[in-house]
Amino acid sequence: MEIISGQRNQGIVRATGLVGIIKLATIVRDESDTRLPGAARMALAELVEQIEAVSERIERLDREILATVRKDVEVCT
Repeated sequence: MEIISGQRNQGIVRATGLVGIIKLATIVRDESDTRLPGAARMALAELVEQIEAVSERIERLDREILATVRKDVEVCT
């Protein structure tokens, strides 16, 4: 999460991958967490929402692909 590397001195850990996204989302949503300035919190909240929306779309597509493959296997056997 290079985007928050500037916040390192405020105690925000720069984690990567899914774990990093989850940690960042938790910090962004916690209004009582004062490590993020308000403007940064608003900008990061938008990014977190977009990441979550894309993740949901990917999960839905995965389910649809799996269902299609299973249906094709049933038809072919």
